Amino acid sequence: MKSVLSKYLISFISLRTVLLLLLGAVCIVKSYASDTNQKPKVITLNSEAHVEQLHYRWADLARFDGFGRNQRTQISENIAGKVKRFGFLDLVTQAELKVAFKKMFPEIYKSVQWRGSDIVNVYSSGIELSAKQLEQQAGEFLQRWLSEDHGDFRVSLFKGAKDYSVPEGLVSLRPQLQIKNRLSEKMCVLVDVLIDREHYQTVPIWYRVEVYQNALVATEDIKRYSEIDVKNFKKMRVNIAGTASFVLDKFSNSRAMRVTKSLRRGELLTTDIIEPVPLVSIGQQVSVFAKSGGVSLTINGIALAEGNQFDTVEIKNTGSTAKYNAVVVGPGKVVVN
Repeated sequence: MKSVLSKYLISFISLRTVLLLLLGAVCIVKSYASDTNQKPKVITLNSEAHVEQLHYRWADLARFDGFGRNQRTQISENIAGKVKRFGFLDLVTQAELKVAFKKMFPEIYKSVQWRGSDIVNVYSSGIELSAKQLEQQAGEFLQRWLSEDHGDFRVSLFKGAKDYSVPEGLVSLRPQLQIKNRLSEKMCVLVDVLIDREHYQTVPIWYRVEVYQNALVATEDIKRYSEIDVKNFKKMRVNIAGTASFVLDKFSNSRAMRVTKSLRRGELLTTDIIEPVPLVSIGQQVSVFAKSGGVSLTINGIALAEGNQFDTVEIKNTGSTAKYNAVVVGPGKVVVN
């Protein structure tokens, strides 16, 4: 009896072992078949995309097949690129997108197949930014800048902006002068357009500018190096916007001045064309002081060069052709050591 039971037990164990082995083999085959039949990861590019933001996502451009749910969500919601010209048609090539995808997802790039369009036409539309808004911001900025140094000025639009379509988001405008701190008859204000604090576009807006103040105006033609005489000028209220230098509206009594260029009647007197009259001028008769031992001598001479205090100038004798150097010590006075 025991022998029969042992025989049946051994047969049962052997059958059970065989069944387990067969079941394991079936699982291996199914696993292999599942791996070999797994769907490839495919990105199919659309022929066009419509966006309302400054940046477009991968989900705007393509369809993703063969990716897991989490992986598909991660890729789809990532930013694929930035709109180059909002409100216009942007062309994004498959080659550009491949480069961007490889940088973002290098671990899965090699297993991806690309299909669909070679070029995606990206159409962008957003909110309107009117020319009036831009011009108002620029005009107010320019008037504030002018009011810091001038009380009487006129500003008029010369070349305005146009209406723009910009991405949805927080829009802010930041105006600035094209050439900082320079007054001109025509001035350009650059308005930076920022979307969510990121620079999007710069819009130039031009204005005519008139700035009025008192100025000294020549009443007759004045030759170069002539000493400035109050009788040759009159004070008038004029537009100084086209003047590059600071305009004078009064004379200084501290020292005699001269013009460094010829002035025509009606021209303004500015700081860049005046200088102090030198203590000694070319062709001027000067007093020459000479001292040797206990003997002092004063004679007249002709200055062959101009000079100021302690400058060395060449002097010519009035009664001969002799020349020598002397040091300027005062108006029309030189000393020979």
